Amino acid sequence: MTSKAATAIDQEADFETPLKAEKKPESAVRKGYALATFLKPHFERDKEDKAFVSYEISLPLTDEHNDWVPDEVGEAWEVVVDHGYEVRHIPVENQTCEILLAPDAKDGSLKVDAVEIEQASISTVVEKGSGEESEVIRLKLRIRMDLDNDTGRFARVHFGHQVWLKLQPLQRRLIK
Repeated sequence: MTSKAATAIDQEADFETPLKAEKKPESAVRKGYALATFLKPHFERDKEDKAFVSYEISLPLTDEHNDWVPDEVGEAWEVVVDHGYEVRHIPVENQTCEILLAPDAKDGSLKVDAVEIEQASISTVVEKGSGEESEVIRLKLRIRMDLDNDTGRFARVHFGHQVWLKLQPLQRRLIK
């Protein structure tokens, strides 16, 4: 004869203190795309009257970003971690850029074959918002590209939103 008491639910003990599911933090890098905030667009023209748009992007750096950041940014990141001061105007080679609205969604994405990385900086900031203050290392940069219908529409519709960003160098280095 088997006892059902071992598997039975105790109405008082099991329902007085319900289990709380632990919420895992969302991954900051997925499939080569990093979660970032598209702060705002900047529009400009050069001397020949050619139009450009720069997307101002910001994201907190975590260990997940080690393989994601361009080499130049990684070197500056080490300086900030070791010494705690801000590194501005990090020279970054031109990149190919892809921006998604969700890590698995291709609808609404923007892909640009050659972008300039401008005003890249890394600093330690105190982040507020969830009721707690926490110190994070933040990467802030501008992605400059030709202004056309696609880049202008994307800027108009998606500034101020979270996006998924992928950057890759135009040419791979043979020797690191």
